[in-house]
Amino acid sequence: MTAAQRPRTTVKKPPAQEPAVELTAEQWVQQIAGTAARQTPGVIDLGDTATRAFGVLRQRITGSARAMSDGVSVEVGDREAAIDLQVVLQYGVNLTDLANLVRTNVSAAVEKATGLRVIEANVEVLDIQHAG
Repeated sequence: MTAAQRPRTTVKKPPAQEPAVELTAEQWVQQIAGTAARQTPGVIDLGDTATRAFGVLRQRITGSARAMSDGVSVEVGDREAAIDLQVVLQYGVNLTDLANLVRTNVSAAVEKATGLRVIEANVEVLDIQHAG
């Protein structure tokens, strides 16, 4: 068979894909912990005043959502995690009970999603605000 007689084959390149976002173990745990804390009734926000102000500014400029990891710091080992949360709670709730509920919810969410054992979940109440 000559070159002119050979059937032509075309190879299609796969469509260009956006680069995947890679997160470290610490970033994953921060995201999970921040989401779980924010979903706890009575938690108004996370992070100190500067972090919250920067988050609002970033949201207005870029149109992106607030980072779930604001106000959350973690240390992750091979099998364990330690989590520190800075929270703003709703006025009128029992602060001790709510801080314990945040601790429980965050620990359960991280353990379920990652398999890591949460050895510490510290909750620092930075502010109390009226809801709404």
